[in-house]
Amino acid sequence: VDPSPWPLFASIAAFVTAIGAIAWMRTNVDGTGIFGITGSWLFAVGMGGLIATSFFWWRDVIREAHKGDHTPVVQMHLRYGMILFIASEVM
Repeated sequence: VDPSPWPLFASIAAFVTAIGAIAWMRTNVDGTGIFGITGSWLFAVGMGGLIATSFFWWRDVIREAHKGDHTPVVQMHLRYGMILFIASEVM
């Protein structure tokens, strides 16, 4: 499977979302925001980036599966990864 750029884009979008949420909350408290950023627009841009990243990332996974890149070993590791993710969320 080829390396994916989506983890990098997802981390940037998550950072933008966090800064946007902080700026939005600070704007509601004292009206100044943070670093001169006010309002909810940055939060919306970050969330839009996260939604777009998840859409394109799953699109690539589905294309890889239909192309035949998911060998039995890759399928097993995808399954283990999902099991470990669910277990970490339960913990």
